[in-house]
Amino acid sequence: MKKYRGLIITGSILLGAGLIAFAVFMNRLNWDFKELDTEVFEAKTYFAPVEEARPVFDRVKVDIRTGDVDLVFGDTLRVDYEESDSVKTRIGVEDGRLTVSQEVKWHLFSVFTFKRAFIKTVITLPEGLYDVELSADSGSPTVAGGGYRTLDIDSDNGKIVLSGIVCEGLAAHSDNGKIELTDVRVSGGVSARSRNGKVTLKNLTADGGLKIDADNGRVELTGVTANAAEVSAGNGAVEYDGLIVNRLRTSADNGRILFGGLVCPDIYLKSGNGRIEGNILGIRGEYTVSLTGKNGRIDPAYDAAVGGDKKLTAESDNGSIKITFSE
Repeated sequence: MKKYRGLIITGSILLGAGLIAFAVFMNRLNWDFKELDTEVFEAKTYFAPVEEARPVFDRVKVDIRTGDVDLVFGDTLRVDYEESDSVKTRIGVEDGRLTVSQEVKWHLFSVFTFKRAFIKTVITLPEGLYDVELSADSGSPTVAGGGYRTLDIDSDNGKIVLSGIVCEGLAAHSDNGKIELTDVRVSGGVSARSRNGKVTLKNLTADGGLKIDADNGRVELTGVTANAAEVSAGNGAVEYDGLIVNRLRTSADNGRILFGGLVCPDIYLKSGNGRIEGNILGIRGEYTVSLTGKNGRIDPAYDAAVGGDKKLTAESDNGSIKITFSE
């Protein structure tokens, strides 16, 4: 060990000097790693040809490999995007469909191309009703305002944000990101699933059903009205505030279920490892109640023999149950 001591000391000194030099260098760049990236991006804009200022299309397909993508409404078709030698965007209208696709060339040093994650594509659509398929690999899709027939939004590694939307059907899926739906009106059904992220619905109305899944994240529904709701959370809590549905099915494997101002004639709640607690806007005598807890307190313990046509069933393996009624 002694014969390597000199090498170890010398190596440690060189490493320390290198770290100090790197810190000084990055400090001059304000620790902005994008400044280390030599890839040059150019801002570009696609306008519809003058003779086709309002091209006839009612379907939109967007496939973005890197960076965020925004979908908005305006007077005419316009796409604002950024390109480099390795990132190219293809735009076209054919057979009634607008296609915006991004091609990314990867090379040996792509791991150091930090700027790619910060570019943005903004698609402005003329007023109309559209069937939209939007996919983003490494960015966050945002859809704000306007009417659509259907929306199918998918993101591998980014947050999905939809607000001020009116549509007939909506599906949102994110592998590694949050899903936020705010001020949304759907004449059909809504499907939202996040494998690793929180799912939030606020001020949403759906004439059809809701199917909400969060494998590793919490679910929050506030001011939501729908025909039916099926909600499941693997590792996260489920919380309702002012939920109005005709049928509710809720399961949380490892999280609590909390609710207030719940209006529903057919309720089933199941928690594996978490408490169930909340308030139902309704009359106790109208509900047939079944509360089951294997390893937890039930308070109050309602008489199952007293009840009406409405149903409340709550089960908890390892958690307390406390449900109250108020008119």
